[in-house]
Amino acid sequence: MRRTGRNWHFESHEENINETIQSYTEEVETTDGSILFGVCRGRLSEGLDFKDRKGRLVIVVGIPFPSYLEPKIILKKYYLEQKRKAHGASYQDSSG
Repeated sequence: MRRTGRNWHFESHEENINETIQSYTEEVETTDGSILFGVCRGRLSEGLDFKDRKGRLVIVVGIPFPSYLEPKIILKKYYLEQKRKAHGASYQDSSG
């Protein structure tokens, strides 16, 4: 990973999101820029306005989890539940 000399800020469950945003904002306003990483449907994606210099580029990366309503997923859940009932509560499927 090539360092750009810019400070990187990450959304985290351990840190106060307001402090992360404040630190990012200060850096954007006083330097050439900064990088802020967040999670879709996380705390950064709800009702925040990154206008002007605060949001010059957005890159969204998603993991394509299938919908829980997809027939294949429904059938697999049913199958695993039946196996669990047949083998007792201690049954765990290792097939993924």
